[in-house]
Amino acid sequence: MGADESPDRALRVASAALGTVAAAESEVALYQGVCELLVRESGYALAWVGSREPDGSVRPMAWAGEGAYVRSVAVRWDEGAQAEGPTGRAIRSGSTQRALISDAGYAPWREAAQAEGFSASCALQLRLGASIIGSLNVYATREAAFDDAEVGRLEELASVLGRGVELFRGRAEIQTARDQLRALYDASPDLIFLHGADGRILDVNQRVLDAYGVTREQLLHGPPETTMADGHTFEQALVHIRRALAEGSEDFEWEAMRGDGTTFPVEVRLRRLPGASEAPTGEPALVAIVRDLTERKRYEAQLVESSKMESLSLFAGGVAHDFNNFLSAVLGAASALQPRLADREQRALVDAVIEAAQGARGLTRQLLAFARGGASARGLFDLGPLLEQAARLALAGKGIRAQVDIAQDLWAIDGDRDQLASVFQNLLLNAAQATSDGGTVSLRAENVRGEDVRGLGAPELEPGPHVQIDVRDTGPGMNAETLRRAFDPFYTTKRGGSGLGLPTALAMVRRHQGRLIMDSEPGRGTRARVWLPARSDARPASSRSTPPPGERSSLHVLLLEDEPALQGIFRRMLEQLGHHVSVAPDGDAALALAATLRGDGARVDVAILDLTVRGGRGGREVLDELRALLPGTRVVGTSGYSDVDPATVPFDGFLPKPFTLDQLSRVLTPP
Repeated sequence: MGADESPDRALRVASAALGTVAAAESEVALYQGVCELLVRESGYALAWVGSREPDGSVRPMAWAGEGAYVRSVAVRWDEGAQAEGPTGRAIRSGSTQRALISDAGYAPWREAAQAEGFSASCALQLRLGASIIGSLNVYATREAAFDDAEVGRLEELASVLGRGVELFRGRAEIQTARDQLRALYDASPDLIFLHGADGRILDVNQRVLDAYGVTREQLLHGPPETTMADGHTFEQALVHIRRALAEGSEDFEWEAMRGDGTTFPVEVRLRRLPGASEAPTGEPALVAIVRDLTERKRYEAQLVESSKMESLSLFAGGVAHDFNNFLSAVLGAASALQPRLADREQRALVDAVIEAAQGARGLTRQLLAFARGGASARGLFDLGPLLEQAARLALAGKGIRAQVDIAQDLWAIDGDRDQLASVFQNLLLNAAQATSDGGTVSLRAENVRGEDVRGLGAPELEPGPHVQIDVRDTGPGMNAETLRRAFDPFYTTKRGGSGLGLPTALAMVRRHQGRLIMDSEPGRGTRARVWLPARSDARPASSRSTPPPGERSSLHVLLLEDEPALQGIFRRMLEQLGHHVSVAPDGDAALALAATLRGDGARVDVAILDLTVRGGRGGREVLDELRALLPGTRVVGTSGYSDVDPATVPFDGFLPKPFTLDQLSRVLTPP
């Protein structure tokens, strides 16, 4: 037998070994327990466990007995003198190795071993499945300690130790897998619920707690309706759960509720877990993958609105064209009649008609700018009268006080008058709607220089002249979230609102290289500030009045116009200006008329071509052919589609419908 030769030693060691495996809390603790067992129960001088390392060394993991020896020696398993001892041979060969300290292979450690009183040692491989992971090393003070019977018992012990290691590593792998699964579970962007067969929530991932704003205890132990919006019941949820248990899956949309009472739409995907039919009460039977649909619903709503806007833009184009044709008749006839009237009251009435028609023309341009970002008809103009008119239109009859302060020397703006009128009407109308009866809306406009505006809460402006326009109200103001989203398309807090007014205004201001910002606090009203680049060195050209017939030269004008009513009005306007007119109803008729006039030797000074003709070719299509027939003729385009960009029209001039007599006179005269 070994160091202790009592007959019941083997039984004690075997029993203690099983107890050590059962009691150990870690792999290292298991190694340590076996080493102590061999020293305590078997009387060995030293026992230690070495780990087979990838670099060829053997690393001590645990020991009992003469530990100084273990700490002082170096052992290898790969090659060299330090690998020729019993430990290295056992690991390499996979078989038990016995040795006397006097053996030649013990040369590197003999002196240290003899100093500890060792006479013999035995090394046994430790296996994990088919792999050798290290060795169990035992030292005795007697040379005959390791007979065959003792080695057999040690091999049994090494086998038990190997199975214990396998058990611990299996547990560790399972725990690692569980930890990794939990990390993935909590890191998932989806909201994950685990439900029992009875529908109760058994577990949730962290994303659920963040999204719902509740604690795990509230979900697991609170009422089932904790996460359900009004109108949903636990019984309704059970219908989906039972269907998923029966069929394996169930997908549906639901309205969820956060801890603060707010609701949000979700998509729920229920999936039955393997073994769900045998799952005991309290064990997961279903997984619910929940996705917040708030952004998707918002995007879908935007798509619907975009589709509506596309339809609106098509409709608006047609309406604007037809409406502008009607306005052309009204504005043309009124402007032609105006210079003929001597009576002041009659002229005032005609002036009102002209002003109304021009306002209606602006509305059609605003409609197209709103629906499809219509072309910008830019020019130099005074902003003051535009602001005064916008204030009158937006604030009239609202039961609120209006304070308008516009600098008399306000610099001119180079921009689209109609678009900017829409901007300020929108801002003033918003202010009026936010202000209760008896409240105040103020409008202030002044000259500033970009370099002087910095530090006043405005974004950085380019140096140079600007006009700053302030619109303030004494309404209830906005909270931080509403203010943050004020310029988001389709976002609105007004019943029936489209959510497009402020985004459109912002787009138009930016189109003019300007800035628009809003400030607001609950209870302190709202302030909108606009900065527009201005011209301090120029003033708008004064409108030229139409000269009397005796003061202008007579021109021969070829007019392409398909609307019979407008043919007559435009002819009268041109004749009132002292010009001779030839009229064609479509592009082909205009070409035929041009060919006839050329053949007759008649001079054509100006051709006015409507760009679009129903059922035929318009001015755009026949332009090249007409120029070939009449090479010296100035060609002016005209259209009732207000979104036509004059810069893209290859004509010598452009006349948007409707137009006045003065505008017609100016376009006929080369600059």
